[in-house]
Amino acid sequence: MNIAVIYQSRSGHTEEIAGVIAATAGVTAVNIADKPDLEGVDLLFLGMGVYAMRPDRSIMKFIDSLSPEKVRKVALFTTSATCNPTHIEGVRKALLAKGILTETEACLAKGQFLFTQKGHPNDEDFAMAQDFAARIIEANKE
Repeated sequence: MNIAVIYQSRSGHTEEIAGVIAATAGVTAVNIADKPDLEGVDLLFLGMGVYAMRPDRSIMKFIDSLSPEKVRKVALFTTSATCNPTHIEGVRKALLAKGILTETEACLAKGQFLFTQKGHPNDEDFAMAQDFAARIIEANKE
């Protein structure tokens, strides 16, 4: 199975979670700013920070470059102060509109913002991300 981990991160929190997921998958996480060109990916872990209750715009631009021929399925992960799953529903809908399957479960890790969620992501968040990645990979083995 060809697995990729792509992330967007302003503060470094999502990058940390991406690193844990990538290590679990045995791949290297790639920053979306590096303009990754994917081809033949069976499972893409796509991570983003949430700012003012919305993912960064770069995620939607990246999704515009994807097709079902390039990526078969996407598992979403994020860091935010609120960990509200509705904040990434627009990303899921954009992927589905392009015909790209998505996992129903997402990894919602805490990220520190000002005085909220101080110290996150932490070991508990990293363990959650590792477990998420392992379960998603196992469920998608052919």
